[in-house]
Amino acid sequence: MSYMDRLKARISQTPYVEELTKLTKPGSVGFVSEPSRHDSGNSSDDVRSLLLEWRDGLARLDRDKPRGGVTYSRWTEIYDDAVVVFNDWARAAAAIGWSELDLFGVDPLVVDDLTAAEDAPHGLVWRLHGRPVERLVDSRAQYRLRSGGLGMFPRGGATACVPIWRLSESRK
Repeated sequence: MSYMDRLKARISQTPYVEELTKLTKPGSVGFVSEPSRHDSGNSSDDVRSLLLEWRDGLARLDRDKPRGGVTYSRWTEIYDDAVVVFNDWARAAAAIGWSELDLFGVDPLVVDDLTAAEDAPHGLVWRLHGRPVERLVDSRAQYRLRSGGLGMFPRGGATACVPIWRLSESRK
C-alpha cells in the first residue's frame, strides 16, 4: 500500500470520526478555552457534521495533483499540513467554533501569485509551511516557526476564501 493509499484510508476511517464526535472536557490535550469575540462553540452534532464534511473534502484531494494553480512543491506542503491539522486539531477546532475556511481556506484569486498569496487572508493550513501547530484557542492558533519562536494566526480573516478541496484542478 502506497503512502497516499494509507493516508486516504486514515482520513476516511469512519471509526476515527465517530470517536471524534465525543467531546472531551475543556482542558484536555489540544483543547484550550479562553474568552473571545468569536462563537462559543458547536454542539456535538455540529462537530460531527463538520468533521465528516472536512474529512470528505480532504479525501477528494490528491497529493500529487495540485489545484488552483498552486505549484507542486507548495501543494504537497499544503496537502500534508491539511492532513496533520485534520488529524490533530479538527475536533478541538470544530468544538470551539472554527470554520472550514479558518482552517482550510485559500483565496482562489491569488494562490498562483506567490508574492501576493503569502499576504492574502488564507486559512491556517496555508500559513503553516510544514510547521507544527502548538496551540489552538477560539480566537487564534499558535504554530512553531523555523527559528524556534511562535507564529500567531488570528481566526476569522479567511472570509473571501474557499476550502482547498473546492479549488479547481490545475492543468499544469
